[in-house]
Amino acid sequence: SRKTRKALQEKFNQGWWPSWAPLGYVNVALDNGDGARSRKIVRNDPQRWSLLRAGFSLYLTGTYSADALRDVLHEKGLRPRTGKKLPHSVMVSTPKNPFYAGLMVWKGQRKRGRHEPMITLQEHERVLEVMDAHNFHVARIRRHRFLLSGFVVCGLCGQRYTAEHHPRKGKSYYHCARMQGHSN
Repeated sequence: SRKTRKALQEKFNQGWWPSWAPLGYVNVALDNGDGARSRKIVRNDPQRWSLLRAGFSLYLTGTYSADALRDVLHEKGLRPRTGKKLPHSVMVSTPKNPFYAGLMVWKGQRKRGRHEPMITLQEHERVLEVMDAHNFHVARIRRHRFLLSGFVVCGLCGQRYTAEHHPRKGKSYYHCARMQGHSN
């Protein structure tokens, strides 16, 4: 295991990604031509690269949420190995990943990679700004919009109030999110 860790660290120091390639990239074997063992590096995925690049362009407009972008990319043909729609967690973590801007972050280390970046560093920073602007950095779609969400706090414990909608009664209620030992 020590040799494996050392080899992975050496690969990272050389500027190559030491793990599985993220979405839009593939691991390929690079033959040195000297008969020695081939080294695996990360290259563009010919099937997914252009689709994901177009997805970043759409996300940079600020009009698409992660889930809406996932639906658009699925219609255009972007699918994981399973052939299904991309999981929500992948669609949220992919735009945040600095790997797409050419930066590798691995085990607390940062380094400029030798792979071809999909977006520029400025575009990556803009993507993070768009994520912050969308629903207070929450990546889910809200079913109900409550007027006082995030503003009202409990007078007893200081916890923010949460709201819930009861369709049978046709009413919405706010209450302390803690709900332990007290009721407001």
